[in-house]
Amino acid sequence: MTVNNVIEGESYRCRFHSQAGGCTLPQHLRESVCRHFVCAGIGWMEEEGLQDWRDFFENLTEYEIETNNRWSEILAAMGITLRKPDLRDRFFSELAKLYQENLDNLPDFMKSMPKEEVRTLRRSLNFGTAWIL
Repeated sequence: MTVNNVIEGESYRCRFHSQAGGCTLPQHLRESVCRHFVCAGIGWMEEEGLQDWRDFFENLTEYEIETNNRWSEILAAMGITLRKPDLRDRFFSELAKLYQENLDNLPDFMKSMPKEEVRTLRRSLNFGTAWIL
């Protein structure tokens, strides 16, 4: 999904970003949507105290790619595809099983991180044409 698609001057602005009030997404959605697409310019990955989270997201990226590829191979071997409407119910049923298997067997890099944590970064924010994505 492309979120920075509102033309603003020579650049684009995220459709979830208000010039008057900043990010309009609920807090629990901000990290998942914004971590790479919207607010990548805040430099959180260079913060010395956040290296554990940088490593986590690097591992997560690789894990997501590997998981998607593995699931694709498994579903293809079953002859299930979203391209065939009559197989979609079975596709999602099998996908739900694969998803649950992954949830039941999380990799160590996920299990080693806290389920909840608060960290604070202070950054200057620019709005309008100075806010280049």
